[in-house]
Amino acid sequence: MKLYENTGKELFAKYGIPVPAGHVVKSPEEAFTAAQKIGKEVVVKSQVLTGKRGKSGGIGFANTAEEAQIKASEILGMDIKGLKVDTLLVEEKISIDKEFYLAITVDGGAKKPIILASTEGGMDIEEVDEDLIVKKFIDPQVGMQPFMTREVIRSLGLKGDTAKQLAKILQKLYLLFKEKDAELVEINPLVLSGDKIIAADAKVTIDDDALFR
Repeated sequence: MKLYENTGKELFAKYGIPVPAGHVVKSPEEAFTAAQKIGKEVVVKSQVLTGKRGKSGGIGFANTAEEAQIKASEILGMDIKGLKVDTLLVEEKISIDKEFYLAITVDGGAKKPIILASTEGGMDIEEVDEDLIVKKFIDPQVGMQPFMTREVIRSLGLKGDTAKQLAKILQKLYLLFKEKDAELVEINPLVLSGDKIIAADAKVTIDDDALFR
């Protein structure tokens, strides 16, 4: 079962993965209140289970609470690839200095988890050159060991505090993947904003048999 972005981010936050401040809303008036609470520029994002929301007009930016209300009224009720928008995520707009891609999924052929990482975030992983994607299989009997995290970060060419932050996020992402019996946990983009790394998006798919958890 695919989870909505806002639900995925709630899980991320519970596992200590940094996410933007945000609120789930269902009306333009609620969007106004949410933007006021955030107190800065916001992003108004449709909550539908499909990609390319921005290209479909399902994501808007607002400098004020009034603008957020207008954007919300424009997006709510919109049809995006056959899906009607009835819920929005209003969250703080974060500055983007660098975008990364980070995911853990199940490789059907190898029948084991695999880490996918790239410094080319913001693009669908299928669009990224194979040479720019770091892949690392995880032995399900052993789990993800610290040396594996270091190898992934080293392969990405990262150093210093950025490397330390991304390593911690990768460890927490694996813990979420394992404990929630996920089929996919993906952050795209994972954003370097100033001196902090933040999950700007969330895609989480849970094994249907594990939904009771």
